[in-house]
Amino acid sequence: LLPAVSADAPAEVQGDCCGIHWSQGAQLWFRPDAPGRSVTVSFTVPTTGTYRLRLVQTLARDYGVNTVAIDGTPIGDPFDAYHSPEVVVSEPLDYGQRDLTAGAHTLTLTVTGKAPASVGYLAGLDYVEAQLTS
Repeated sequence: LLPAVSADAPAEVQGDCCGIHWSQGAQLWFRPDAPGRSVTVSFTVPTTGTYRLRLVQTLARDYGVNTVAIDGTPIGDPFDAYHSPEVVVSEPLDYGQRDLTAGAHTLTLTVTGKAPASVGYLAGLDYVEAQLTS
């Protein structure tokens, strides 16, 4: 579980709830009330190389559409986290490959909008996986 290092809306650790069991018993729950808000987490890779990046996110009736950036560079496609009626966890979402140097990096999740049926702009991050490919 990656705690927020910065956020411009409430971000907190939320333990298992709503019939969901996150990978480490909790998710990073980001609770903006409007689009254009971001939360940043830090993660570390052990060696310099090319990494395949995957994220697992939460979906619910009050979740929005979000984008992801690594070290300030956008990656992947926007993700629509709307799902109704129950809360669910995504399969690992593939954000492609990225060259990373050994050490700390940032991942910024920005809520950019919401599906017409969604009643909110929330986001939930279960985990980030950085798998060395070369």
